[in-house]
Amino acid sequence: MAKNQYQTLTTVSLLSLDAAMIGIAFLLAYLFRSLVAFPAEPQDLAPVAAYGWTMAVQLICIQVMLYLNRQYHIVRATSRIEEFYAIFSAVSVGALFSVAFSALLFKNTVFEVDYSRTIIIYAWVLAIILVTLGRWIHRGARAVLHRRGVGLDRLIVVGTGDMAAVVIQKVQWSPRLGYELVGLVDDSDGAPEVLGVPLLGNSDDLDDLVDDYEVDEVIIARPEASR
Repeated sequence: MAKNQYQTLTTVSLLSLDAAMIGIAFLLAYLFRSLVAFPAEPQDLAPVAAYGWTMAVQLICIQVMLYLNRQYHIVRATSRIEEFYAIFSAVSVGALFSVAFSALLFKNTVFEVDYSRTIIIYAWVLAIILVTLGRWIHRGARAVLHRRGVGLDRLIVVGTGDMAAVVIQKVQWSPRLGYELVGLVDDSDGAPEVLGVPLLGNSDDLDDLVDDYEVDEVIIARPEASR
């Protein structure tokens, strides 16, 4: 699979998965409200089909907030806690906006329905849980593809010292990062390879090496290097 195709597929699948999870969260919220008499028996609850536009507004608002929080920019080394916090923030703000927009757009129209506070709370909590779960599943699927050599970014590391060795070990031990380590670049007369990674040339050759090896990223692993 070509790199551009992989990136497009990754983004589209993440957008689709988020949309599915937000929709499921809303439907489950409606189901719980209709079945659970808490805090009181549901009254004037419209058929679920009547909430279609309300659900669409919520889906759009939450996904816009996810986008603004850069949650559709695939970050390589984000922790699960950081990802959960970002999702919590985006879903919370998106849910608030969706309530406000639904009230403004649908008031006194045929699309106006009884949107109880209980459904709002259920949908908010469930959206956080399900979107987070979907993101973890998506991350796991990407890790599997990376282990099989799909969608890898070709990488050159500048340096052959201790810092470079740390970077090499991190890349070799963490295939989920999605790197294919091509080689090293350094100006010193050191070993021809480090941890099995070959030395390709010096820093003056870097531009040509990037083109010749179709490199996607370069990591500077020389703390003493100037900007």
